[in-house]
Amino acid sequence: MNKYLYERRIVNEVRRCYFGKYHKIKKDDLLITNQDQCIICLEEYKVGLYKRKLMCGHIFHKKCVDRWFKKDERCPICREYHQISLS
Repeated sequence: MNKYLYERRIVNEVRRCYFGKYHKIKKDDLLITNQDQCIICLEEYKVGLYKRKLMCGHIFHKKCVDRWFKKDERCPICREYHQISLS
């Protein structure tokens, strides 16, 4: 296995460890019934999109928080540090 693929695999394992799995938003999800918004993009959650719950308990659109963690390793709400890479 080349070094790049190995490092990507390790980073993905670390992300799973810290973030857990992501889930598809269903119509009976509390995010839908409460008409909550993603604090990053300020859009309401919609059925069929994916959400990710951080270890601190905060929930975001998966695409939003994944993009966020490329720039900042802290939760956008509580600023709890979440290590996402092995560097």
